[in-house]
Amino acid sequence: MMCPYMKTEDGFEMQMGTNHLGHFLLTSLLLPLLTHSEPARIITVSSLGHSRGCIPFDDMNYEKGYDRVHAYENSKLANVLFTRQLAKILKGTNIQVFAVHPGAVQSNLGRHIMGTWSASNLSTIFFKSTIEGIQTTLHCALEATQKEPYYYSDCGLGCASAAARDDAAAEKLWQISEKMVGLAKED
Repeated sequence: MMCPYMKTEDGFEMQMGTNHLGHFLLTSLLLPLLTHSEPARIITVSSLGHSRGCIPFDDMNYEKGYDRVHAYENSKLANVLFTRQLAKILKGTNIQVFAVHPGAVQSNLGRHIMGTWSASNLSTIFFKSTIEGIQTTLHCALEATQKEPYYYSDCGLGCASAAARDDAAAEKLWQISEKMVGLAKED
């Protein structure tokens, strides 16, 4: 979260690579197995930060400039757009998909924002415990029934941003992601 500019071993900007492309690839590779073992659920952990995101389709690796906050927000928007397109692809199956905002949770996720000491001390005052933070994910894994919208927060339906409800952007991101991870079909 909001780390300095780094790249993954595969050459992707770290936040987009870790928060979106890794999950995109894993889910894509597991889809054939999941369709043979229905019912199934796919849960993507996003963030309310998605609401400030804007996918840089022409510079997914931030080679023209990098802002660590925007890169984080964009990767979290990518999570919700991925979930939206996945729901479209899986429509008519018995596989439900959810994007989840767990809330601000006590963890070392914010280590690049503030010093470790101040982040951990402030988080105990203002942030959810890990037990509280996992509740929405557990709700979607065990109880929720997919409905539109499928973005969840605080164990109920949340409101995804307008950018996260953009079907054209979701489809474009899917196609670019397929190319980036080497899953694009040859014409």
